Amino acid sequence: MIMVEKTMMPFNGRVNLCGRNENKYWDDFVESCPSASFYLHSHWLKCLEKAFGFKSLRFKAVDEQGTIHGVFPLVEMRDIRGHKVLISLPFSNYAGTCCDDSIWNGCLFQAAWNLAREQKLRFLEIRSLDVKIEEFPADVHSVNYFLELREGESQVWKHLHPNKRNKIRKALRYGLTNDRGRNYLDQFYWIFARNMRRLGTPPYPLKFFQTILDEYEGESDIIVTKKGKAVISAMLLIFFRQSMAVPWASSMREFWDHAPNELMYWEAIRLGTERKVEDFDLGRSPIGGGTSQFKIDLGAKAHPLFYHYILRKGNKVPNIQDKYRRAVSIWKLVPFELTVLLGGRIIKHLPEL
Repeated sequence: MIMVEKTMMPFNGRVNLCGRNENKYWDDFVESCPSASFYLHSHWLKCLEKAFGFKSLRFKAVDEQGTIHGVFPLVEMRDIRGHKVLISLPFSNYAGTCCDDSIWNGCLFQAAWNLAREQKLRFLEIRSLDVKIEEFPADVHSVNYFLELREGESQVWKHLHPNKRNKIRKALRYGLTNDRGRNYLDQFYWIFARNMRRLGTPPYPLKFFQTILDEYEGESDIIVTKKGKAVISAMLLIFFRQSMAVPWASSMREFWDHAPNELMYWEAIRLGTERKVEDFDLGRSPIGGGTSQFKIDLGAKAHPLFYHYILRKGNKVPNIQDKYRRAVSIWKLVPFELTVLLGGRIIKHLPEL
């Protein structure tokens, strides 16, 4: 069993849970912490709670004056067999702790593990970006891509792979156009859910995306690419401080030769530079996968993702590729309407996603 008891509390420090009436206190710290992402904001935790019924636990590290120095959000969920686990955070590319001094990290890990052990949970998972915690075993099969937008639209265009520039021109020759607006939610979801079925993965419920748009009102948007009046690709954007992220983007496979993805991502880049965004989070991709190459050709840089596990004795690091191989093949055969109906009920029990 992985132990973290050797980590000592800083002098005059303590870790406790943040109450529901402390959202502003929590968010003020997150918004001021340089390493924080939108995944750590209370808005994101509300999205997970409202859409899936999860219980979130928000640990805070404070000094004797009550000043907050670190946060660690976790969500309690049950896997497909009913076993309880703690994750920071499910359906998020990365999360973990956020501290103004690394000395507080161990305190937050210890408090979370104490809770997991008391409740006899199977494991505690920490999804980290760039940071490898040597004491804990980790899944390292994916990376997250970031594209710098600081130099502006013309410089980003210059650094695109020539193939990407040609495909953007190709999409324009086909007469494709871009538009954006939260009113495209239904079209976004229809394309997203179809793509998930093709990949053999249950889709998130529509309610999840509606909740994101509600919670991030004014800081979220949908970009679509259209052929005539028909939407053939769509992405959901979330803005946070001087960054923006595209957690989900999908396109209709029958139009891939029209290069709708290239035109859609270029529109997102243009929007980001207009808003003075500095970093564009292009999301997670398997190492060496096709989506990785797509992002590299946009000029994005890879950052390692470490999904750490604090395990109870006898448990192993989950292996999603082996665990769900047969289920993926079966899901691809399920009628589309049924995948939409059942997707939300199933995916809430798949902590590895």
